[in-house]
Amino acid sequence: MISPASSDDPPQHLRQTPEVPSRAAVAATLLPQTLSGFRIGVTSDRRSDELIAAFQRRGAEVIHAPALRIASLTESVTLQQDTNAVISSPPDYAIITTAYGMRRWVEAAETYGVWPELHEALSRASILVRGPKARGAIRAAGLDDDGAAEDERTDTMLDMLLERDISGKTIAFQLHGMLNHQQVHRIEAAGAKVLTVMPYTWTKPAEDSELLKMISAVIDRQLDIVTFTGSSQMRV
Repeated sequence: MISPASSDDPPQHLRQTPEVPSRAAVAATLLPQTLSGFRIGVTSDRRSDELIAAFQRRGAEVIHAPALRIASLTESVTLQQDTNAVISSPPDYAIITTAYGMRRWVEAAETYGVWPELHEALSRASILVRGPKARGAIRAAGLDDDGAAEDERTDTMLDMLLERDISGKTIAFQLHGMLNHQQVHRIEAAGAKVLTVMPYTWTKPAEDSELLKMISAVIDRQLDIVTFTGSSQMRV
């Protein structure tokens, strides 16, 4: 027999329901705390939240100080001119180094009102991508590639390109935030014409106090690990 609620019990609508932890919170408690006690410095900007969360879920203490910040060049006159150059001289080959760069290039072409023309020019080219992320961006743009670098390095992608006879050919080269003269020279030395396109660039953070604090922490040996997602961050 169930006893009726006593008069001292709060009304049903005022009783608190136990809080149910989220699935993510439950999953975090199940992860082995393999990084417990470690202090890790993260220098990346874009998508750094994902990296930081992954470290913290495994017990690490994280300090975040972007060494560089990414800046889209969608409204750049130079990018518009370079895009028009690719349309005017449809490339035989296209080198796509980053998914972010490809997405920004598509966005810029749409802003300029020339995406259909750029899509047509790229659809006729043999496209090489640096890795699966760039491949995903290519496919999202309604295009397809003819190969990717197994180690996801630009130099390897250029090795793949230079295995072919590109003398007299035109190559569209989507840059990874900056101009690498050595890589461009490799293509030109093989007799090809290079059309560089830079949809974004890297800039120094507006406020570098956090980065200076991280540098001091490294000097004082207060960090166990510092992560770098690109060589550009090392040259700041």
